[in-house]
Amino acid sequence: MLRRLACAILSIACLFACSACSPGKSETEEPVTSGFECDLDVQYQDMNVKAHLTRHTAGTLLLELTEPSTLNGLSMEWDGENIALKLHGLSFDVNPSALPESGLGKGILSALDAAIGQRENRAEVSEGIATSGSIAQGEFTLVSDPETGNLLSLEIPSMELSATFSNFAVNSTSSEN
Repeated sequence: MLRRLACAILSIACLFACSACSPGKSETEEPVTSGFECDLDVQYQDMNVKAHLTRHTAGTLLLELTEPSTLNGLSMEWDGENIALKLHGLSFDVNPSALPESGLGKGILSALDAAIGQRENRAEVSEGIATSGSIAQGEFTLVSDPETGNLLSLEIPSMELSATFSNFAVNSTSSEN
């Protein structure tokens, strides 16, 4: 009887040990907040804006507008210290403090920077993994794919900004997330 009890306890212990090693729900990928490029479809206040977004590192952003047609060809590049605006061969630098906090590019840049390493305010939602936070422009929610970390959408309600990311490509040369 004692031998059977010992075998039963040993069997149960092995069962628990094996189940602890089995692959369960894998941990979700961090949102890719730098080292990528993608297309962006933004509803911003009363405008629908389409652009190509490139981001190498934190604090940087290149936003090349394609729609509306009146803004096609305009690019805004943040290099971490200055902003360069380019349109049809004309280029000029702008002091970042001269731009309003409610500006489209500044809101996107601030949300991406704030989401770096943000783990406290994360939740699983039907669309993916939502990372929430607060920036000068207000509260934001950045949704990413749980398996790849690719960005899916960004919401900044106080700015009336809703963005969808598509054609997302991670740059292999970037080591920063």
